[in-house]
This record gives sequence, C-alpha cells and structure tokens, in this order.
Amino acid sequence: MINRNLLRDLKNQPALTEKNLQIIACAGSGKTEFISHRIACIIAKEIAKPENIVAFTFTEKAAEELKLRIRSKIRDLLGHQPDIGDIYVGTIHGFCYELLKEYVPEYRAFDVLDEGKRFSFISSIRFDLGLRALEDWLVSTGMRKPYGTTKQAWIINTFIRGVDIVREEMLDPELVSDSGAFINGYHLYDEKLHERRFLDFSSLMGIAVGSLQKDKNILSEVRKRFTYITVDEYQDVNLIQERLVNLMAGKKNNICVVGDDDQSVYQWRGSTVDNIINFKKRYPKVFTHHLPTNFRSTDGIISLANKLIQNNNPGRLKKSMKSSGKKYQTGDIYKVEFQYQADEIEFIVDRIQRLIGTEWTDNDGSKRGLAYSDIALFFRSVKYGAQPYLDALDEAGIPFAVTNIGGLFEADEVDTIFNIFSYLGDFEKIWDGLSGTGFVPTEDDIYSSAKPIFSLPNKKAFKKQLQGLKESISGRISLQGIYGEILATLGVDRDDIHNNENEVALYNLGRLSQAISDYEGTRSYCTPRDIRRFCWFIKNYAQSAYDSGSGDDRTLSINAVQVMTLHGTKGLGFAVVFMPYSVEKPFRQSYPGFLDASKFDFVRYQGSVEDERRLFYVGMTRPKKYLYITSCVDPGPHKRKKKPSQFLNELNGNYFIDKPVNDPKKRKKLKPRPSKEDYRFPTNYSEMSDYLRCEYDYKMRYIYGFNPIIVQALGYGNQVHNILNILHKVSQETGKLPTDEEAAEILKEQFYLRYAAKSQQDTLKRGALRSVLRYIGMWREDFTLSVSTERNFEMDVENALISGSIDLLKRENADESILEVVDFKTGNEKRMDEELTLQVQLYTIAAREALNLKVNKAYVHFLDAKKQARIEVLTTPKQLDLASKTISDTIKGITTRRFRLNPKNKKVCSKCDWRKFCPQKQ
Repeated sequence: MINRNLLRDLKNQPALTEKNLQIIACAGSGKTEFISHRIACIIAKEIAKPENIVAFTFTEKAAEELKLRIRSKIRDLLGHQPDIGDIYVGTIHGFCYELLKEYVPEYRAFDVLDEGKRFSFISSIRFDLGLRALEDWLVSTGMRKPYGTTKQAWIINTFIRGVDIVREEMLDPELVSDSGAFINGYHLYDEKLHERRFLDFSSLMGIAVGSLQKDKNILSEVRKRFTYITVDEYQDVNLIQERLVNLMAGKKNNICVVGDDDQSVYQWRGSTVDNIINFKKRYPKVFTHHLPTNFRSTDGIISLANKLIQNNNPGRLKKSMKSSGKKYQTGDIYKVEFQYQADEIEFIVDRIQRLIGTEWTDNDGSKRGLAYSDIALFFRSVKYGAQPYLDALDEAGIPFAVTNIGGLFEADEVDTIFNIFSYLGDFEKIWDGLSGTGFVPTEDDIYSSAKPIFSLPNKKAFKKQLQGLKESISGRISLQGIYGEILATLGVDRDDIHNNENEVALYNLGRLSQAISDYEGTRSYCTPRDIRRFCWFIKNYAQSAYDSGSGDDRTLSINAVQVMTLHGTKGLGFAVVFMPYSVEKPFRQSYPGFLDASKFDFVRYQGSVEDERRLFYVGMTRPKKYLYITSCVDPGPHKRKKKPSQFLNELNGNYFIDKPVNDPKKRKKLKPRPSKEDYRFPTNYSEMSDYLRCEYDYKMRYIYGFNPIIVQALGYGNQVHNILNILHKVSQETGKLPTDEEAAEILKEQFYLRYAAKSQQDTLKRGALRSVLRYIGMWREDFTLSVSTERNFEMDVENALISGSIDLLKRENADESILEVVDFKTGNEKRMDEELTLQVQLYTIAAREALNLKVNKAYVHFLDAKKQARIEVLTTPKQLDLASKTISDTIKGITTRRFRLNPKNKKVCSKCDWRKFCPQKQ
C-alpha cells in the first residue's frame, strides 16, 4: 500500500530523488518502506528505468523483502510494469558475481564457495598450503589456540581471516605480513581457486573491483548502465565494498545510502562507521534526510535507548530517535539484576508462560493472543551463553528455534551416521582425553547407538550389512551414494520413519546430506580415503557449523520462541524481547594472526566499548512493547562470578521495574495465535517441475534438503548454454556471424566440467563442439534475428514470485515487434514431453506478462540431436490458460505443504535420487 504522505514528500522535494542522498534512519523508522517508495517514484517520474537501478542489501533475506516491497509500490503507482525484474536487488557479493559473468566471460564457468565449501576446499589443499609451517609461525609469535577449537581448525580459520582482511582492506600481502608461510599460502590459495574455477566472497569483490579499476571500458559500461545506486545498511559496509560503490557512482551517477551510525555492529568483520559519518566529504552535492521516528517501539523503550546511545557522543551523528506515539504501560519493561542465574532463568520462563495469550493488536487492527513466535531471546553469544536458558525452556515445554550455534551432530540420528562413516573410513572418532588415544567405532558400538532410533534387523544381520558395505567401497566413490546406502541399511525407507513425528530427524538427515555435498562438491572426485577426510571435515568444521532442525524450510511457519545472537537481530522486530545474561564480558585479545597490526587499521577489528554499546542498543530497539533485560552474578558451581553489564547502569529513568515482581497491570487474554505475514514464495520452473514429477521428491529435495549424487556430466548443459550465449553477444557487438574457428576457440577456453574425469571431459567437450558447430551451420539466422539471450524475468503468480531465464528471444522475421521464444535442451532430452511443454508455455506467459513482449511462437530446440530439431509448442489462449492453472495449483500445493507420495509413473521412481530410502515402492 502506498504511503501518500511519503509519496508527496518524494514528489515535492526533488533532492530526495535527484541528488546524492544520505538517509539517516533510526531503528524502526521504516527505511525499507522509504527505499521502496523512492525507487518506485524514480521509475514513475521516469527519472530512471528499472534496468538502471541497483539496490544493495546486507542479506539475501533483506533483498527478498525489499524486492517485494518495490514491486508492490510500483504496481500501486503504475499498475502493471513489465520490466520490474530488471532492477537489481541483492547483496554486493551477488552483484559482483553477476558483474563478472556479464563483463568478464571467463568467470561464467566459476562457482562461488560459501563458508562450508570454502573450509572444505582449503582442507583439500592444506598440505600444499603448508599447514605445519603456518602453525609454527603462529606458535612462534605467542598466539594460542582458542578453547574448544581443534588445532587444524584454528590454523585454517586464522589463515582465512588473514586472506579476507588483505583482500577487503585492499592490501599487498608482502607489505602487511612478515610470515613467508602466509604469503606463499595466500598466493597458492589464489592459484588453486582459479585452477579449480572457484570464487569465495572476498575474491569475488576483489576481482570485480580490480576489473573496474583496470578496464576503463568495463567501468564505462557499468556506470552507463547503473545510474541509480542505493546502499542499505551503509554503516556496515567495509572498505572494498565502499570502493565498489564509489567506482560505480563516479562523478555523475546518483547514490543513496541508508543507515544509522548507532547501529554499526560489524567492525570485527572490517566495516567502518566512518563510511556513513563522513559520507558528505566523499560525495558531491549530498542532501541529508532524517527518518527519526521509530514506528516499532513504545516511548518507554525509545527513551531508554536514547539515553544509552548518547554515551557514545561525541563520535556519532547528531540526532535523537522520536516516538510515533505508542505509549509505554507500567510492567512493559523490566531491568532486573539477579544474584543467581537459576533465579534469572526461572523469572524468564515464568514471564514467557504468563505472556502467552496476552492480547495483542497487529498493524492491521486485528486482535489475537501472543504466541511463542512473538517472543525472542537475544544473547551476546548463543554458543557460549545460552545453553542453561535453552535447557530450562526445553524442560518447561516451551518450543524454541535457534540458529548459528551448530548442534546438528549432537542429534542422535546424525551422530549414529557419523559413527558409521568413521567405521567405514577407520577414523578415530572416539577420543580418550586421559590416555590421548583414539578409537574407531565398532560394529557393536554402531548397533547400540542405532537400535533405539532406527528400525534395524537383528544384530548379526546388521553387522553383516555393515561389513558388506565396507568391503564394497573401492575406486572412484560417491559419498552421497554411500550415505544413501547407510540410510537404507538403517531402514529409513520404512513408512513410519516418514511420518510427522520423525520430521525433525528427517530435517537433520537432509542437513547432513548438505554437509556431504559441501565436502564432496569441492573435489573433482572422491576415493575411499575421502571417507576419513570427510570425518576430519566434520570434526574440524561441521560439528560447530551446521544447525539442526528446520530453519531453512520456507514453507513452515514455526510457532516457537526465537533464540539468536544480538548480531543476528538487525532488521527484525518482536512483540517481546528478552536480553538475558547481560553481564560484563572479559576483554579477549584479538590477534592479527599472520598480519602485522601496525601496517593497517587493526584496532577497528578489535572493537571497543562504543561498539558493544551499539550492539546493546540494537537489541534494545527490536521489541515493539515488552522488554526484559536481566543479568546474574553467580552462574552456578565451578563458574566464575559475573558483573552486570555497565550498560544496565546507563539505563536511567522511570520506565522499568527493577525487581522480579509480577506484572502490576492486569492484561486481557485471547487465544494464542501467530501473526500472519504477507509472504511471497520465491521459486522457479525447475523446482516446480520436481513437484509435478512427484510431490514427495520436492519435499525430500527442497524441504528436508537432501542432495543428489554428483555425476560426471554435471554442468554440461550450462556450459553449452554459456558458449551459445557468448557467441550471440559477440555477434551482437560486432555485427558479424561467428565462424567455426571462433566458436571452437571460445569453447576451448570456456568449457569446464569440474567433476568429469579427463577422458569423460574430452568426450563431452567434443560432443559440445559438434552441437555448437551444428547450431551455427543450421540456424545462422538466429544470430541476425536475436533480440536477447538468457533474458531474465520475474513474475507474480498467486503468492509466489517465479524467476527464470529465457534462453533466446528472437524476431520471427524482419518485424522487430513479433518475437519467438526458444528454449535450448542438451543431453538425453531429445523428445517432447509434458514438462518441456509446460516450461516453454510458462516462459511465453512470462515474456508477454512480465516483460510485455509480443511473443507469437515458442519452441524447444534439441541441441544434441543430429538434426537439431526445433519443435513448436502450442501457445493458444486455451493452452496457456491450462498452463497457468497448473502453475497456480503447484504453488498452492507447495505453500500449503501438500507433499504426497504420488510419482507420475514407475519411471520417475526408477530414476529417483532418493529411491534407496524413500518409502514409495514402485
């Protein structure tokens, strides 16, 4: 819905849309609403086209929300706008990846490593990196391994941190490190990444910025294309991200930054609050606009937060957060200092139980009772501070959801499978600290741990199955395939395992499958030795990195108390917030690792009292009404006594109750009911086709998160599509048709299959070259009639946002207004079926409705068929209506969690990735 007052301001104040803009947005001020209105207004006033607009967000989740808000505002202002999907809304990392693929084609064949895959990749080259030399250097400087971390993980994580700092501070490793081992490792790591065609997040940004700085043509094209740049959470960008923004903006482009120096909390990752404080000094003609009103919290919370953050003066921007008129009531806020942690925990549990069902009015005016999902607990460190509180919630029967603390391998079913992998790989998982001796789990150990959880045959038969599995492992192996055999051995294909009572276990088993893929996906292939190495990866990384439970399931609205770190609360709001264990933290020396702290601004990474106060302030400004800040002196036997956080003493005023007494206000009760959020489900045709093939396949793949076996030909289709896309772009730029020699040279440089053996790669490369040359010979007119290749689209259907990419949009003839859709297919797909027909019909609908193009015909083109058949797909109104209905029904089925065991036919089951442990029998 359009905010008419905000829209009026945007229309009447040209500076808000036409000048460089610094938006100082306090907590709860509706900055996402302002940004979405501003972008919609820029498009409505025809100041810029959607394709000229970039909006950077701090997280992918924030990007999804902003994207949907922008679409909503544009629809309200302009009605149907066909090219909304051309706006880039996403993270800076994501933008850098798209930029490289667009302007430096070499990187189209590269994949991005997230944190888990990165640790796995480095572990695969750790001996080349010289792990022993790196360890010797760290020890020689007096650095110590942190408690609870393995030695290998400490060395690798310190190396990773050093690499990221060098890249993100744009430093020369030779000038900032005295460690020859680190310098050699740094360069070797870069070489290995490039050799295996991988990018990590910091190399993504480094290469993108380097390309803009070195190539004036790329810089000119980027500045010409992206003329309106918005950066959300600007106070948390680091130096290289600011450099990217600065390069894109140049002297002429419009830049709008949104943030709040009081909410800068990522200095330990390299962000600098100076970016927003000194923005006016770095960019010309800046107009500053304040969003001072907090629409989220009551005046009591706002008053306390203002008094706290003013202690950061004078090093902050001058401002004061204002109330929107929401009134505090006695009993809304507690600040209580307990002597004993047990009493603090008892108070928190009691308050949660009493708050459930308390009358609450949502933004739309509807009333309901507070539910568990309205409540959050914030900790400075969940991993090291939350466990006693979580144990108490569990004992009281209060459901809770917690992320970013690991826990997956503490689940009995996952630990049992870790035992089996350790047995198969002769890995000493069981460790006796007193004797310093490790033990490999025995068959008896495994049976004892598995028996209470899984449906097993008798002990003798089970041990025989384990022995048979171990003896069968040889040659080139698939860890994911072995995992499937393990699940089958444990009886996971039984119907009773797949009922609602065991759903948490299935989420955990799916998450373990993802951990396997993170390891396996960074290697060209695996051998029996990799079973032991995978166990090493679990011990040194995965045990503390992978969460248990259903946190990634977007179709599931979890009614549970949310438990998170203070750093993870940015952008969130809850009716009720608890900030337990608010105690003084002992200062821990932050070491520069392999770097010389005197050669760069390392102080920024260490943090300060002001940084901690900002973090506390962020937590305080998340609640809408109820805020409970508590501390304790005595956390229990054999633990050090604590002091209340100094920030508790800075909370002055009459708004809070400082004793653990009952709420003095009598509050009305209603039936507890979670709030209903306006959520739009992101999906694509590939995901929907899996659902149409078998609803339970979709659940296994996207809900539980199981990953399929990696095959050698994985990525073949993408590589052929990539070559054709490059040929079309070169033809459009030069006005010339590609020659066979040019195509062969491009394919030689670009074609890469990371999992294929050399003989398989050579065979597939020859096949790809035949298909490409055949296409050039038989369909040369495509190059002269081509309008666009890989044309991205986004389309609203029901409560989903469908995204996709049309392989080729071409003119039907000389008439530029009449177009055809062509979808390329490779590999074994050589004949039409319902899935291919529906996909092309969906793309036709998207071209007409989302892109506002006049598409007359649509085809499927089989590239690997000798005759390269191009078969027309029916796109009559009747056919497209049926396709639309099928898509709508699919989205409804997914979002209402309808996941039946309903394969289309026996062939679906015979080729299913989960056939070894799926309960469906065909």
